[in-house]
Amino acid sequence: MNTARFELTGADRARLAAILGRLGSEHDGERAAAGLLATRFMRDHGLTWPDLLAAPAPSTPPPPVTDWRRRAAWCAERAELLSGWEASFLANMAERATPPTEKQGRVLDRLVQRRVAAGGGAR
Repeated sequence: MNTARFELTGADRARLAAILGRLGSEHDGERAAAGLLATRFMRDHGLTWPDLLAAPAPSTPPPPVTDWRRRAAWCAERAELLSGWEASFLANMAERATPPTEKQGRVLDRLVQRRVAAGGGAR
């Protein structure tokens, strides 16, 4: 991967998604044009298809350490990383009126660390 030049902004990703969406057109010419535009987009950004497919999804940083409700919600967004107990724990965190106990805080910290290690971003 050409990591030195590999940086797509959210706008870049949205543009590429719009181009690729045209590959499903019923019109041959529109599909061909979309393929050429996608290839040009890749070349202009110094990418190859393998580069793009191997790229991690955009990542959002974890919420501030002091906001435990947001941290819990952020972890819950990646349900595939959670056991049933962990998903239930995070749902309960969202409903709490008081801050987590020290033990609950350690569990939440562990779940945040797991999400960060998994790439942090959305699916």
